[in-house]
Amino acid sequence: MPRGRLWLFAFFAALFLTACRVVLETPVPPLPGPEVGAPTFTASPFTPTLTLTPTPSPTPAQTLLPTETPVVPEQGAYPAPLANGLLATPGTGVEGLSLLSTPTPAAPMLMVQSASPAFIPAFRYASLGCNWMGVAGQVFGAGGNPLPNLVVSASGNVAGQSVDALGFTGLVTDYGPGGYEIQLANRVAPAIFWIQVYDLQGAPLSEAQMFQMGDDCAKNLAIINFVATGYLDNRLYLPLVGR
Repeated sequence: MPRGRLWLFAFFAALFLTACRVVLETPVPPLPGPEVGAPTFTASPFTPTLTLTPTPSPTPAQTLLPTETPVVPEQGAYPAPLANGLLATPGTGVEGLSLLSTPTPAAPMLMVQSASPAFIPAFRYASLGCNWMGVAGQVFGAGGNPLPNLVVSASGNVAGQSVDALGFTGLVTDYGPGGYEIQLANRVAPAIFWIQVYDLQGAPLSEAQMFQMGDDCAKNLAIINFVATGYLDNRLYLPLVGR
């Protein structure tokens, strides 16, 4: 073989061996696979379901009901009150009346006699002098007849001390058959009192009458008589003081 060809053959042979060596020495990367100790993920066989929350519906606006028209009763549905304050029950007569108004109290049977009060010495307690003060008198009915068994009330204030005392007609006859007597204080002093007559059940028979007491020891007894309403006898009956 000519030298030139031999040299060329040797060159290509060396080149081929070099390529094969390079190919054989180049490391081949391993095939991808699961690593030892690494977690393995397995696809879930269940398909996740997406749940949609329903959108709340708007609250319907409140509808206002029309206001009811008040029913006006027909004329004559209710009875009209009578002049005396009684209301008639429908379909009935006078026997079906019902009392609605407060009963009017009866007019007082007694009034203070026009000449009262009269102030005199307290003759029954002359020895006490200025250490006694009171009111006394009688109560007369129609025709001037004395009325026993009635209550006479006197109330007031003497020097800051309240007074509320009672007397009974017919118990102190020194002032007459229908006489009464009430001690107001154990001394004589200026004061204002109210006096009124009642029956034994506590019903008033007269209006309350005001009277005043002074500081005169010679006028420490007030004589106040009551007479029937409309009685025209204005004479004041005073007790007879014996000596």
